[in-house]
Amino acid sequence: MDISEYSGKKSPLYNFNHIFELSGHKAYRIPKIKDYLRDKGFLMPVRMNSLWLLEDMLQVFNDEDPWLIYSMWSGYAEKRGKNAIENVLSIRKLFENRILDGVEYRFHTSGHADVDTLYEVCKAVRPSIGVIPIHKDTGMQYVSDNYRVFNEGKFKLDGIDIEVH
Repeated sequence: MDISEYSGKKSPLYNFNHIFELSGHKAYRIPKIKDYLRDKGFLMPVRMNSLWLLEDMLQVFNDEDPWLIYSMWSGYAEKRGKNAIENVLSIRKLFENRILDGVEYRFHTSGHADVDTLYEVCKAVRPSIGVIPIHKDTGMQYVSDNYRVFNEGKFKLDGIDIEVH
């Protein structure tokens, strides 16, 4: 896939025609594959349970400092936070200060829209009663001049009791 068709940018950085899957245990250690990846560079999606894989790959590909693009909710990465996930913290620790954080740099991709995107959606949809935001970051307040935003409190709408925390 060449994403430049959709982005309007013609750059080799948007070309994903060379996607391949490494199959087999530690296939990245095979000299031909290792040399190819080292020469071309690579982007690799990882899951929270991939700590062992990342640790091993960092031993193999140790000629440059790697970067982590973290695009999940920030609450999973808060040290001593009530929603912190140990594997997320451990993976982030491997990359120290080489982390591009999706929430901070505005490419959060876990399926929840950011405030600006929600604002644009609400402008297009024009809700008649209002909006109840869910999955928002602590302290985040949604605002609008065009419709009511129920950020917190108790409300009664059309005979329905609503409580937002």
